[in-house]
Amino acid sequence: MSKWFLISILILSLGFVVGHAQSLADLAKAERERQKKLKSNPVTRTKVITERDLRKTNSAAQRNGMSADPKESSDDRNRSDLLSKPSLSTGLTDHNGRNESYWRQRKATLQKELDQVEQGIKEIDDFLGRHHATYTLQSLAPMKNKREEKAKQAEAIRQKMKELEDEARRAGAPPAWLR
Repeated sequence: MSKWFLISILILSLGFVVGHAQSLADLAKAERERQKKLKSNPVTRTKVITERDLRKTNSAAQRNGMSADPKESSDDRNRSDLLSKPSLSTGLTDHNGRNESYWRQRKATLQKELDQVEQGIKEIDDFLGRHHATYTLQSLAPMKNKREEKAKQAEAIRQKMKELEDEARRAGAPPAWLR
């Protein structure tokens, strides 16, 4: 009995599905209607933005609505970092109009200072390593103090580098400019 019941349910459900299915002609007609509606209504059309479109609007004034000239911006007149105005090129710039070379130069300056300080630390460590047995602790104390001062300088420069990264991030410069 249950076998016949299941077969009858299966046949009824199959008939229901076939009876209510759309034909291919109905689907084609509905698609043509949809295409006509899309062509007649231009508001629903979307534009794909390409690299060419982005290059056309590459200047800072068009990107964020702010002027790249410090004379035009009353809020930025008193900022000391705008005294050394970067060159306004057609390449990518941050929100303040500074380009990649500006940020790379600032990073390179700090990196050069850090390298010099770390070289000084290395020289002091070499001296202390070679002469720790021949000198007394009192005679090595000034060198250890110099090393501590250099270590503090190195830490201060590292902090400046972190601040530079934060400043660049706030200005809208891509992170790759400081690598």
